[in-house]
Amino acid sequence: ASMKRLGLIEAEIRKLEREYADLEEVWKSEKASVQGAQNIKKALQQANRNLKLLADAGILIGMGTDTASPNDLGRWPGYFEHVEMEMMVQAGLTPMQTIKAATGDAARIMKLNDLGTIAPGKAADLLVLNANPLVNIRNTREINSVWIAGRKL
Repeated sequence: ASMKRLGLIEAEIRKLEREYADLEEVWKSEKASVQGAQNIKKALQQANRNLKLLADAGILIGMGTDTASPNDLGRWPGYFEHVEMEMMVQAGLTPMQTIKAATGDAARIMKLNDLGTIAPGKAADLLVLNANPLVNIRNTREINSVWIAGRKL
């Protein structure tokens, strides 16, 4: 049963890779056109379904971003990470799954063992929030303070 599940997951990953390549081509060739926007909307809907499918299958999800790319002046560091987390919840992940994907799971995927969670010996980089993001993921925007290496900024 586990081999069958693994085969299904591998097939889904191959499908995702093809869809990502298709999305990337659509983005490059049609991003300024109405048809391009409609195609991107369809691809985003499929990406949301795929994200939920992978999360439900137990695949470790790590939030990533291309924010602040020198070729894309319309993305600002910090802002779009919040938008991405909101989109992950809209796709069907729980706020906790989303927070883990943005913190500990992302660090684990990248093998950054001193980041991602709060524990003795770790980097102590964290946000203190004024509202609970488990109630509403938009509460990640309610920042009280930022801590880097255990020091309040």
